[in-house]
Amino acid sequence: MFSKLSHSFGKIDKTTSDSILFDFTFTNTGLNPLIIKKVDVSCGCLSASYSNYPIKKDSIGFIRVIVNPKLLNGSFNKRVFVTSNSENEVDLLKIKGAVY
Repeated sequence: MFSKLSHSFGKIDKTTSDSILFDFTFTNTGLNPLIIKKVDVSCGCLSASYSNYPIKKDSIGFIRVIVNPKLLNGSFNKRVFVTSNSENEVDLLKIKGAVY
């Protein structure tokens, strides 16, 4: 279970940073180890990394989303699709902000 499913970066000055990141954390509330199979991002302005090992019951893992603000202008709403062996199989995470 993710601690939150969306994150707002607020206003981002593209001249001050090549990348910004946010870690979505989750706890495995299932009985079996949770395995993240893949993480897909909705545009080339994003990349993601994740806990690439089985997450034991009641343990915490993460999905790190990295945004390249130099590839964005104005407001953005992006999605990250997390595929795992959970009951949901695919979880949707959302990020937003405004680049100026």
